[in-house]
Amino acid sequence: MKPLNDTERRKAFSNFLTLFIITIAIIVTTVFFSILVPLKENKKLKAAFIENQNKQDFEKEFCVKLDEIEPLLDTLGQPDRSTDLIDANIISKIKELRHMADSASNGTDNIYQRAIHALADLESAKNSLASSGLQLKTQAALSEENEHLKGKLDEANQYIRTISIDNNVAPPYKSF
Repeated sequence: MKPLNDTERRKAFSNFLTLFIITIAIIVTTVFFSILVPLKENKKLKAAFIENQNKQDFEKEFCVKLDEIEPLLDTLGQPDRSTDLIDANIISKIKELRHMADSASNGTDNIYQRAIHALADLESAKNSLASSGLQLKTQAALSEENEHLKGKLDEANQYIRTISIDNNVAPPYKSF
């Protein structure tokens, strides 16, 4: 025996099945993307974290190299130190810093190049100050020798005047 509304029942069942499948598909898609999106985001965050960690490691190493140069710059102008040896050591460390900055540079890291340039300028300024300090010492020594020679000249002029007065003769030249 067949029910009279068999076609209506089949149509209602097929509508129910269609809506059920669409609903399940929406739920499965939502669950899939809610798992997939955080996984992709996690990969991106890990990559950004590793990049940030590499930058921090580079900055630490860069700062350590800068801190190695600072005492050398402080000893550059001291009189009991070999200026040429210290200068060569500073220049080699600056070259290391430039190499580090060039290898890690991605085009936007001008701060490292500026720091190295400022360091090189400081080194050349200290080097010129050290050499001018030697010139000042040489100038001071020459001034001292000049004063000593002026004193000897005055003594010689006094001696000539004394002899001239004792012999009643005019001095042969004008004293300086």
